Amino acid sequence: MTLQTMQKMIEDTQQCKEITKVNEDWYYVPTPEGRICYKVMVTPDGREYCTCEEFGKNPSLKCPHIYAVINAIRTGDFIDIDNLPMNKLGEITSIINEAMNG
Repeated sequence: MTLQTMQKMIEDTQQCKEITKVNEDWYYVPTPEGRICYKVMVTPDGREYCTCEEFGKNPSLKCPHIYAVINAIRTGDFIDIDNLPMNKLGEITSIINEAMNG
């Protein structure tokens, strides 16, 4: 991996906001524009998966979405769907559904 590629990944990771934890291992990560939402798995035993095209092409490398989730876990900077009030749950669910369905 080149230095430029690594720098781009870091920039992309920093732009992934509003990460939503949906259960113990799974998260939704929207793109900065909010047009696409990727489903990402990061487990305590080190298994990782992302629905993005980049990860699909080379699953041996972490994509920016996986790095974003790892960072969110480390900092606690994510929305935990289990702790949302019902009015916010509907709002977040609508955003996720819109991003997943284009």
